[in-house]
Amino acid sequence: MDALRFVEGCIERYAEQAWRTAYVMLSNAADADDLLQQAFLVAWRKAAQAPRDDAWPWLAAIIANEARNFRRKRSRRSGPGLDSVSEPAMENEPDKQLQRAELAALVHVCLAELGEDQRIAIVLTHLSGLSQTQAAEALGVPLNTLKARVRRGLDSLRAALGKNAPGLEGTLKSLPVAPPIGGLIAAKAAWTASLAGNVAVAGTATAAGATVSAKLLVAASVTALILMAGFAGYEMSQSKSPKPYVAAAPSDEPAPSRPKQPLKTEPAPTPAISQPKPVPERIAEPIPSKPGPTPPKPEPDPAPPPRQPDPEPQPAPPVYRPEPAPDHRADDEYSREDIFEVSSKDRVEDAVDMGCDWLKKQQGIDPDDPKAVFGKFPEELPGYAAAPPHRYLIGRTAFPVLALCRAGCFVDEKEIDLAMKWLRENYTEQGALRTEQRFVRSTTYEDATLLLAVEAYYISAWEAKERKLENPAKRFEMDAEGNKVPIKRWGTEDKGVKKKKDRNFKLDKKDQKLCEIAVKALEARFRKAYGGGGWRYDKEGKGESDPLVDVSATQYAILGLKAATRLGIKYDKKLLVEVFRFLRGQQDKDGPVVEATWTLTSDFDGQQEPAGKAPRKFRARGWGYCRESNHQPLDKTTYGSMTAAAVNALILIRDELVEDPAQKKTWEKLDKDCNQMIGDGLAWMIQNWSMKENPSAGMYRYYYYLCAVERLGMLGSIDDFGGHDWYIEGAELLLEQQTRDGENDGMWDIQNEIDPSDLYNTCYALLFLQRATSGVDRPIPVLTGGDGED
Repeated sequence: MDALRFVEGCIERYAEQAWRTAYVMLSNAADADDLLQQAFLVAWRKAAQAPRDDAWPWLAAIIANEARNFRRKRSRRSGPGLDSVSEPAMENEPDKQLQRAELAALVHVCLAELGEDQRIAIVLTHLSGLSQTQAAEALGVPLNTLKARVRRGLDSLRAALGKNAPGLEGTLKSLPVAPPIGGLIAAKAAWTASLAGNVAVAGTATAAGATVSAKLLVAASVTALILMAGFAGYEMSQSKSPKPYVAAAPSDEPAPSRPKQPLKTEPAPTPAISQPKPVPERIAEPIPSKPGPTPPKPEPDPAPPPRQPDPEPQPAPPVYRPEPAPDHRADDEYSREDIFEVSSKDRVEDAVDMGCDWLKKQQGIDPDDPKAVFGKFPEELPGYAAAPPHRYLIGRTAFPVLALCRAGCFVDEKEIDLAMKWLRENYTEQGALRTEQRFVRSTTYEDATLLLAVEAYYISAWEAKERKLENPAKRFEMDAEGNKVPIKRWGTEDKGVKKKKDRNFKLDKKDQKLCEIAVKALEARFRKAYGGGGWRYDKEGKGESDPLVDVSATQYAILGLKAATRLGIKYDKKLLVEVFRFLRGQQDKDGPVVEATWTLTSDFDGQQEPAGKAPRKFRARGWGYCRESNHQPLDKTTYGSMTAAAVNALILIRDELVEDPAQKKTWEKLDKDCNQMIGDGLAWMIQNWSMKENPSAGMYRYYYYLCAVERLGMLGSIDDFGGHDWYIEGAELLLEQQTRDGENDGMWDIQNEIDPSDLYNTCYALLFLQRATSGVDRPIPVLTGGDGED
């Protein structure tokens, strides 16, 4: 009953804010009342996650999510309704009263016509009393994303209001709303009674308690009816100018003639959604021959995954998972759930559960490798110049740690714990920097992967502690029958991009040493081994048969260095200027013109421009792996994964240098070129878009490509490329391609990756589905249009 008492306290404390939020979301008193009944029930179910000091941001996010569900259902039945809203009577100022009432009604209509995400952002920040930081954290989106939604929403409102636009923000803060049916006091009593009834129906009380709850429900319902009837009669007996609710006038709706009934909680029949909306064909083409022992291409960086709207009331699932954060397009006429099905949340979570379970089973299966290492290395694999092949022990240990932690697994699970202990003992200067015999050596990919894995490890520990799940004995949830249900994963990061100081964790001395070695190794590989302004995956020095610096290894090195920045490990950022010049030299010199639309979220070309969409022309110019490579002809050509990788690197370089005092003057000369290169690279992605294959490379390194697109989408705050929602298209394919055959149940592998391909492909898939790359402090302007059409 603690949860029930807590939510009852929330009803008493936040009723006015909750009503105002719900009403503005739906523009109808009856709908807002139904919405709050549902929202309070959801809040009861999630009471364990609520902060006890100030629960309003948490509750406001629940109301917003439920409003999203409600509006979608209502739109399928009819258009939105709008109660009459008027200002309180103002004696001797009838013209002003009428003017304010008309403006309020117009603002309500304009709000109702905004895109879902923009409306929610404006309601939370301008009408519900939340700061932008609180709203971003409540919704589980980066602060920059929230700000962009608010800005675009306000711009749309100003455009719609025209001459009435001046003073818009002040109008929003005092926007009048119709009162609850029967008044606020009666509504609070009715909401409390409804919640008690739903809790009783849900069967959470004991048999004796249930009897008491039923009696309480009857008594509370009768009390609510008396209160509602009394208040309705009282208000109707007043003067013709009805008493306003807070700053608003009441609607003309009559008092209710029936008691509020508890929401139905019996499980609804499962809809027949066995076939998702158009699913691309499952990829089963023959796999191209492998181009020599190319290095492994491990992982991306961390980031917040989506939080989908809460489901309809139904019995708890077998395994409880905290709700992921919402991640919807900021300004369009549909939401991702409308295309991808509301059930996609469960489908994705089930797929991630299976993938994590399979991945854990891969630890220690190779008889020749240490037990902490994941995956089985092939028995026969040629090396360079008859040398023994590199077994990538560091990468095969750190990459799964990254994938598991970013998928929300707890760091004290034995597989993660064993892997981290082994890395602390075996990742040394002798192996990473000097490659001495009898020490485990590493490559560029592995150095970067280790930094990413350490960061993900600490994020996972921090998030589990934030959710009060650090104690394994307390990792359970009570289902509707009062049984303990284990919490399998804490979920995914849903509080936006955070630096080390924001997460309030301190690196262990051993882990600090690991990261320092990795940074030194990356700096050494850049300065001493190659020249050329980038990184190569392995070889020290250049030779006739060795590839030169390449875009892929360079991307990973910068991802690792960005993680080092977030972990508080410093490095010489001057090298990034040389990397920028390398990438500039590797980009196509020319390409077809693509007219696209920037959705401006920050300065462009160093010039402040008005928010909104501005058409721009770009030349579709991409990147290849290495223009001078001797590996295979494909490496010299432009293709999808390398173009995405190069744009990712540019975004990170820009983020690291744009406000670095030591590099300010140098970067001011390069910033405009960088923005143009990013725009042209995105134009290439739009013109050559595909999620069924790696554009211009077929099925070569296909999952690597998906992960590169995930990085690009998250680092650049990009929801779609030329109208293509990358997450929907990629996730549908991954859900179709996941293996389900008993022993290998849960893995992803289409035999197109370096060996062990099943290991790397599964890690890539998990990182894509969880959207596990963190954004940057200053996201680039987002390219959303394509082919000359808005």
